[in-house]
Amino acid sequence: MEKYLITGFSGFVAKHFLECLDVQNVTAYVLGVDMNPPEFNMHQYQHVRCSFEQTNLLNKDQVDNIIYQFQPDYILHLASFSSVAFSWKNPVASFANNTNIFLNLLDKSGE
Repeated sequence: MEKYLITGFSGFVAKHFLECLDVQNVTAYVLGVDMNPPEFNMHQYQHVRCSFEQTNLLNKDQVDNIIYQFQPDYILHLASFSSVAFSWKNPVASFANNTNIFLNLLDKSGE
């Protein structure tokens, strides 16, 4: 069984990715992480088993622990400040957030 870690799990794309795995009969275990719980039923899939962990990806210790404990085969990184309007109004905050959560994932996943 392949293991997927999905960041930004509660956003728009994650649900569609899960549906894609399920429709293609991919047997997978998915750990979704996000600051907010998902608003979709993550237990509706026949081939995909999901769990969720609420976390802040800016917390490097939490990210390290999640990757160490879960040992994903794949990471689908969807977490970010995605609003273009927000990024134009808050360019430093957007850049710092999006870069730092990516670096926290990259730093641990490359070991």
